[in-house]
Amino acid sequence: MRLFMLEKLKDRPWCVCELAAEVGIEKSVASKHLSQLKSAGLIEDEKRGTLVEYRLVAPCILEMAACAEGAILESRRKRLDVVPTA
Repeated sequence: MRLFMLEKLKDRPWCVCELAAEVGIEKSVASKHLSQLKSAGLIEDEKRGTLVEYRLVAPCILEMAACAEGAILESRRKRLDVVPTA
């Protein structure tokens, strides 16, 4: 879920209500995820009146996630290739 949110934040800033709707979760759940991402230093927020917009500040995290996903898929593929057939 958090990686999906980071992917969305890659393109532009989002407010929590927009992001929650886009991701398909409750606003309170999205807010908790965003809080964790902010604590990790991956996103920042900017208050504009009552609106808070979040933006990605560490886009390199998406490259790392893609790399990890590729490595995991390759490992699974290799394991499937060596499974003996009966």
